[in-house]
Amino acid sequence: MTSLHSFCKDHNLAKSTVHRWLTAEGYTTTEGITPDAQAAILAQFCPEPEAQEEPQATEPAVTVLGTVTPTLEAPTFNSSVALARLRGGDGSIAAYADPMAAINQALQLFDAAESAMAADLAQRQALLQQTQNAARQMAAKAAALQAQQAEYKIKSDVMAMLQSQETANLGELLGKAQALTGDA
Repeated sequence: MTSLHSFCKDHNLAKSTVHRWLTAEGYTTTEGITPDAQAAILAQFCPEPEAQEEPQATEPAVTVLGTVTPTLEAPTFNSSVALARLRGGDGSIAAYADPMAAINQALQLFDAAESAMAADLAQRQALLQQTQNAARQMAAKAAALQAQQAEYKIKSDVMAMLQSQETANLGELLGKAQALTGDA
């Protein structure tokens, strides 16, 4: 198969225009262009000039001497139009022959960025949930400890009061015992 580049160069065609037309018509150019595609391109961009009528034989011209007026010959024109010349400049138009191939790397990078952002958000969401669970557990444990501390303080105060009372009672009883034994 012939490459799009060499075919367009051989036929003086703009590669980007031909590629765009081929894509629109459903042809692929990844492995060159097929003979069918070549024929379609030529039919689209290089039509056959219309057959010109053969000139009719005219009657011989009679020339009268001394009365001949010089005539100019009409210019001849090609049957094709050079669009590059009509555009001016060097006639070249910068374009990518295959824009999708040109952007594939960028598209892959965009896809990777999307995936990385989604993964990062998922990781952050999981960490947030773990932090929320830890905070709830800590709050529950702190509330339970605070309740135990209040109970501990009350019981400790009651025991201290009872201990003081019992110590005083014991001191009183020991004092009585000492008085009974006469060691006072």
